[in-house]
Amino acid sequence: MRLIKHDVNLDCAVFWDVKQSLPRSLTAIEWDDTFAGVYSDSNDGRQAVLAEGWGLELDERADEGKNGTGILNHEIKPSVSGIQQFNNRVRQVLMSSGSTTFSKIVNKWNTVIVGLKTYYREAVVYTNKLLDAFVKAENKIQTRVKIGLSSKMPSLFPPVVFYTERNSEVLACYRWATSFFQSDLRWLKQTDVAVSHFRAGMNHEENQLIPNLYRYLQPWEVEFMGLACVLLEYSMKRREANVQNRRLTLEDLEDSWDQAIDTLLHTTRAGVSALIGNNISSSSTMLSVDVIAALGGIEGILEDTLFKCTYFPTWEGLFWENASGFEGSMRYKKLTNAQRSGLNQIPNRHFTLWWSPTINRANVYVGFQVQLGLTSIVMHGKIPTLEISLIQIFRAHLWRKIHESVIMDLRPVFDQEPEALQNISRPSLVTDSKDVLDGSTSNKYWIDVQLRWGDFDTHDIERYVVMIGMDLAYNLWSAYGNWFPGMKPLIQQAMSKIIKANPTLHALRKRIRKGLQLYSSEPTEPYLDS
Repeated sequence: MRLIKHDVNLDCAVFWDVKQSLPRSLTAIEWDDTFAGVYSDSNDGRQAVLAEGWGLELDERADEGKNGTGILNHEIKPSVSGIQQFNNRVRQVLMSSGSTTFSKIVNKWNTVIVGLKTYYREAVVYTNKLLDAFVKAENKIQTRVKIGLSSKMPSLFPPVVFYTERNSEVLACYRWATSFFQSDLRWLKQTDVAVSHFRAGMNHEENQLIPNLYRYLQPWEVEFMGLACVLLEYSMKRREANVQNRRLTLEDLEDSWDQAIDTLLHTTRAGVSALIGNNISSSSTMLSVDVIAALGGIEGILEDTLFKCTYFPTWEGLFWENASGFEGSMRYKKLTNAQRSGLNQIPNRHFTLWWSPTINRANVYVGFQVQLGLTSIVMHGKIPTLEISLIQIFRAHLWRKIHESVIMDLRPVFDQEPEALQNISRPSLVTDSKDVLDGSTSNKYWIDVQLRWGDFDTHDIERYVVMIGMDLAYNLWSAYGNWFPGMKPLIQQAMSKIIKANPTLHALRKRIRKGLQLYSSEPTEPYLDS
């Protein structure tokens, strides 16, 4: 397009008209800080109005319609400077993260996202550059968390770790993109793809879609429509008051307060701030509910965590202690940078331990297995934060003590049985009700008790044990082998009692709860440590 004197004069007139229409008490625009351009039909046969300001670009174009009529098309999108400002803010969040906690990093990210989304709203959907910048920035934030765990393997971090509701000791990260997530071999249906990001509308065959923040905030068009209705109602009341030769009172405007845009027609400025916060809170609450439903509900999410290891009867009433006594006492003391960094890593250790069944998975690092000392826990990857937590929990030979205690609890159960010859069945699971007795007898009966620490992929121990196997991470047990009549209900009753009342298992659960700082507000049954 070429500059024509007539278009330049019209451009200046448009700018002055817009500048005079804005109340000086609210805002003011300057010629040097904005861009405006008007192009008539004599300029390449196109009619358009271009403007840029406040991080937005406006493009009004007039296209020829039928019968000599014109069609006005308008488009508003974030400007290049607005996108660059977003990238700079994300870069600032990453550079200032340092050794801070994962939750603080994501809180800063959520602040950036909420501010950007509430400002641009529907303009984001039509701006591919901003959508691309958002996906890249989100990947950078997640990579920063993964680096904090000394791993960038994407399979270790399904979306449930990042996007679940905050009370579940997760990051509650807001997002716009849509993503698949892998499923477990047994508990959910498996997909062959890794975690992938899409900008709009894609889901898999289960129709499980992770909601994004954009769908829970009203577009500006709806906001201005509401404002127009309020102003129309206000003008009618004012006209009626003029006819009656009286002034409008607060009672007349009572129905119009706190309506439409959050910064107009409000009684107090404090009320404006409170209302904006409530609107965002209600939107995030609705988003959290839908995200939990998309990720399989509370029970499905807890399968990825150490919830079953804590042996709480229900997840209702659980709460996280913000800081222990040691953290609270050290927070306000003069500490070196190394000490402050170590103190900041304590919440990260809680996060890693809580999600350890998902982060330390058997199907991630093929061929890499390291057994933790004095236990049978297998580490599938180099995650030093998790190793420290597990070593602290199983200190003082707790693994061996649990094994010996379970065996000592089983011995009196079998001592009550006679030592005569017993009919032996073919090998079967403890849950099978139809035993096949082929006439085999024996007066010797061996029971092998083994402990293990499962993960999200392999906590179905009955598939690969020929003994009584206990999974301490999920408080599960199973048994497989030759059975004599009456042995299966005997084992089931004994193991149910042992899982519930064994003192060494109780000690393990107390250490897990203390390591996670997870407590219940619901009354629990008293436990006699003696």
